[in-house]
Amino acid sequence: MSPHDPVDDRVRRRADRRVHHVEQRAHGLLVRGRREAGTAIARAKRGRQLSSHVPYRGIVDHKLRLVHELLTRKIDIPNVSRVNRGQWFHDSESVAAQGGRMTITRGTKVCVASLAVLAAALGLTSGLGGRPPAEDNGKSDYAGQRIRFVVPTAAGGGFDTTLRQLQPYLEKRLDATVMVQNLDGAATAIGTSAGLNAEQNCMTMLFHGVPHLTFSYLTQNVDYTLDDLAPIAGVSIEPGVLRVPDDAPWRTFDDLIADAKRRPGQIRVSVSLRTSNNYVGMRAIEEAFGVRFNIIAYDGGGPSRNALLSGEVDMTHAGAFNSLGLEDSTRVLAVQQPENRWADITDDAPVIEDPDGRQAAENSSRYSVWAPRACRDDYPKRYRAMVDAIHDAMSDPGLLADLKEVGEEAKLDYLDPDALEAVAKDSDAEIRAILEDDPDAFTTSP
Repeated sequence: MSPHDPVDDRVRRRADRRVHHVEQRAHGLLVRGRREAGTAIARAKRGRQLSSHVPYRGIVDHKLRLVHELLTRKIDIPNVSRVNRGQWFHDSESVAAQGGRMTITRGTKVCVASLAVLAAALGLTSGLGGRPPAEDNGKSDYAGQRIRFVVPTAAGGGFDTTLRQLQPYLEKRLDATVMVQNLDGAATAIGTSAGLNAEQNCMTMLFHGVPHLTFSYLTQNVDYTLDDLAPIAGVSIEPGVLRVPDDAPWRTFDDLIADAKRRPGQIRVSVSLRTSNNYVGMRAIEEAFGVRFNIIAYDGGGPSRNALLSGEVDMTHAGAFNSLGLEDSTRVLAVQQPENRWADITDDAPVIEDPDGRQAAENSSRYSVWAPRACRDDYPKRYRAMVDAIHDAMSDPGLLADLKEVGEEAKLDYLDPDALEAVAKDSDAEIRAILEDDPDAFTTSP
């Protein structure tokens, strides 16, 4: 039966719908344990019984085995686990919700039953554009294929938006279909694990960020580290900025520091997450200038920025581009970078200088593409082809025009694999140093 046979297409769609149902059930099974999740997987197996197409059944069997393997693993995560529906589940009273703020203590071993979601995301839709050849031929191996990009955060966020902006131009370079799959949860660990445990043939990539990736393995007991990934390219940068209301009493960064010294712990500052470059940036400011702020971590960048608009906080540490929606009623007080290359969108704000006059170290979130290490080691020609395709797609006039239309052309900041790896290693060292000084820095309230 031809891969494009209408009957077989119907079989695939029916199987896809069944696994989609498993995905929805998996969210509800998160706190009920492996017994119910096992039942859901058993139901998913019926999907393979719908097809008499032997190669297709083989794909299904392989994916179901992978899902079962992932389902039986355990990772040590905070008692709060994020799922796509925007709900929170927890296994004890150790989570205290106070407004938009969460106080999180270190959790216990939690079975990641939500990985049953991979029955859909890893399963019956990836790889169906035809199997890539076993030998490594480079760019030609991608032609006509479906390449899966796993995004370990929810749809509509910064990762997702940036990748989708790049998507059509990457497809043009590879003559392939790029499928974006959002698998958020466990501080990006679920999506990262899914990408790393997929087929190791360069047909699955991760669109991640630094320091998000660093936090995912340094603050949780997962089975991967930076060594398990191969850098492809840095795509964009979100420079850290301090944004305040237009009527804030501080006209300069020096005014802010002087006030913070007079009122230690009283100036409220929102950050997107405790495991974010925003939080790390505020800690660096506190240490450099000998001040203390009331740093409030919210559930993501949106709630953090909204807190500034609603008056819940006095200032936010945010990304320059992510916070552009606030520009009508706020202003940038300072840029936490060695130089301000984004004057047009940051009110030409000055950079932060340490008390001794030295420019502050870079604080940013870098969106980037990664592959499982086996992609680089076992398929070096495909790996190189993906590196080249990302580089060429980022210089496509169409992409540049798209970004210019929305005022985001300056966010592109290409890093080759070596430069991206260096940035990730610097992030690793910085966060390890914080954890060595304070093991609970990212798990308890400030």
